[in-house]
Amino acid sequence: MSLSNLGGVGVQIVRIYINSTGSGCTTLCVLNPTSSITPYAFKQANQFINAGETNHAVLLYLPNTVILPSSSFSHNTILIVTSRGNVFSFQWPFQLLMGGQSQSAFSAGIMKVAYQYSQGPAYGYDSQNEPGPVAAGSGGTATSAYCHQEPAQAYQAGSTYAERLPVSYPGVTGSALWFVSPWVTQPIFVSAQTNGPAPSGHSSWPSNLTTLYIYVNITNVGNTPIAINGGSVDLQWYSFNWLTANLIGYYEGAPPGTFYPAGSPHTIASGHSFYGIFKVISLCLGKSTCSPSSSSTGTWPPPSGQSVMFLGSASLTSNTSNSTFIAGVALTSGLWVRYSCS
Repeated sequence: MSLSNLGGVGVQIVRIYINSTGSGCTTLCVLNPTSSITPYAFKQANQFINAGETNHAVLLYLPNTVILPSSSFSHNTILIVTSRGNVFSFQWPFQLLMGGQSQSAFSAGIMKVAYQYSQGPAYGYDSQNEPGPVAAGSGGTATSAYCHQEPAQAYQAGSTYAERLPVSYPGVTGSALWFVSPWVTQPIFVSAQTNGPAPSGHSSWPSNLTTLYIYVNITNVGNTPIAINGGSVDLQWYSFNWLTANLIGYYEGAPPGTFYPAGSPHTIASGHSFYGIFKVISLCLGKSTCSPSSSSTGTWPPPSGQSVMFLGSASLTSNTSNSTFIAGVALTSGLWVRYSCS
């Protein structure tokens, strides 16, 4: 469960209730904090949310036999009780985006990532060098942190394929990006941090050696066309480990498709899907990375051998005004950071 504390004080979760219709927690599931994996509980280490913290992950434990309904006809009401006695509630699944009087909405589907050298091939990484898209003539190897094995396929491709998308945007080398499944190895991920310290053995090291890009497959499930003006993706592992990406444009249309920059007058028809393409502008790993005045390194790196998932949401806004304006947020699939190729 991903939560955001928009208030001015920290919040301590003391209990979570889940009430389902149709199946799942039909007799009310009561979850208390726990330091170990226990049925009907939530992870104690996740129960405090700092003021202003966004995309805070709370891990819930339910028995394998309890499957929460996820159809449009059945719902779950989740109630969160805090130490101050406040109760916050929401329904899942829920309508992801509503705005104005247009009743337009979007749903987010699969996510993929691409990356390119920021300061030359001697330092960073480029996803066209992955072993999968060998049609690019790259010949990448797993020993150099390139581990993807999905074959290349033209737009539109499923989640198990790599895609080469022509993208005309300042800073995109070769006017194209290779998008692969949403995971990277730790060396690639760390090379993309925007204000990181020099690694061991180096007196200095340029930041942002690799530029990360993310696409989210989005569907306009509303009843009116929408024109996309801006948006962002925010993903987080712990409080001081997060990335932010801004929308640079979107890819839409019958194959081979067309790239439209953010703010284009082009509209997405009701029921049509498109790729929202986001450029990572900030990748923070640890307190000392995000806040130079802090001597603490936070929670990064993960324990040796551990892989981690960055979770969060994507947002979009239209370029219209008055009652036709639309804006909102949808949960996205996570970005998996693998410790190694195996």
